Amino acid sequence: MPISLFRAIASQYRDLRRVESAAVMSAISHLIEDQLLLHRPPVDVYVGFQRLSNLARQRGRYRRLAEACRRVYVFAVPDAPRPDIPGITWVDLAPEEPLAREWFLVVDAPELWCALLAQEQSASPGPRCYDGIWSYDARVVERASLLLSQRLGALYEPVAERSPERQRAHLAEIGSRLLARLERAQAPGRRRWEQLFTLHKFAEALAAQRPAAELAVEAAQLLRAAFGADDAAVALPIGARRCAVASAHAEEIEERALQLTDGPSGEALRRGRCVLLADARRSRKLDPLLPGAQSIIAAPIAARGRIYGVVTVGAGLPGRWSAEDQGTVMALAALLAGALDRHPDLSVEAALGLGRADEPAAGGQQQIAAQVAELRRALELIAAGGLTPTQRAAVERARELAAALGDAAGLTDHSERS
Repeated sequence: MPISLFRAIASQYRDLRRVESAAVMSAISHLIEDQLLLHRPPVDVYVGFQRLSNLARQRGRYRRLAEACRRVYVFAVPDAPRPDIPGITWVDLAPEEPLAREWFLVVDAPELWCALLAQEQSASPGPRCYDGIWSYDARVVERASLLLSQRLGALYEPVAERSPERQRAHLAEIGSRLLARLERAQAPGRRRWEQLFTLHKFAEALAAQRPAAELAVEAAQLLRAAFGADDAAVALPIGARRCAVASAHAEEIEERALQLTDGPSGEALRRGRCVLLADARRSRKLDPLLPGAQSIIAAPIAARGRIYGVVTVGAGLPGRWSAEDQGTVMALAALLAGALDRHPDLSVEAALGLGRADEPAAGGQQQIAAQVAELRRALELIAAGGLTPTQRAAVERARELAAALGDAAGLTDHSERS
């Protein structure tokens, strides 16, 4: 059954996708493989090599990987003889199959789950490049595992229970090796590794299932550090003229009287797309969130048609940011949107843990008042009819409960209670 992991999954996560060279793709694959070689978990690993000849220089590594893991499935067009490696199941691809253009590595186990899914771009005279995602999202991993099981003609058995603690430990170790590679990187490629490290660190924070307010602050601080920005902020409107703002210079989120209608941040919120501004002063588009910034990137925090807020990065000098920087901010905003979208029924205030339980929002208080009034009217209508002593006692008890509900919500009832 022909399938495409890129078309079925990666194409749905446009803001998380990045175009990487074959060298970067290989380095990311090695980060995941090294983790498997180090801990030897009993997992199945799915790997797409496009063509079997690409495995030649990786033969020793994959011999060790087959010894460390339960089973390794290698998908490739058989353009070279298969090496004799016990523990590997070879899956032949036809040259015209979509998977023959895709580089992927999928691990789906209770203690470690991740997916690297990418498609080679159209052939060009330059180095090979790939468009795709690197994700620790269980939904992405499970979807990839299901599709690959279908390609194998096997029954997909989802992981019954995952261990967030073990996943966090694995991500921390992968992050340490990623940081080591960043420190060794030469100047031309260093920026790309800084951006990958930023997204990986935020993925660690997501895996820790930290509160949304802490994630917002973490996002701002990570972006400021990675970009060398003068400031970065996450803003989530909680009314027409107020926002919850997480600044890279603050330790916690705070409410501000702020109306995000103008500047790059306002445009990103209105249009639901990322804005890259090279010179705010020349274009006369100063940002209300970062008023001192001249170079600005503002990306909407959006998921499933809902815009939660905006992530904005600023520098005091013009022309600081590139399209590649813009892609990183968009990817981080998409990750943050996914965290907020876990509870789409909650208001922004509730998701961020703002406000106090004994101070209900005005809208919520009005709704409770209307419901209490309706309940009382219904009780009066019931009481007007002929009731048995037992029914009348039940009505009186319901009246008492309605009064208690009104008191708890801070409502004042001036009606006479019988």
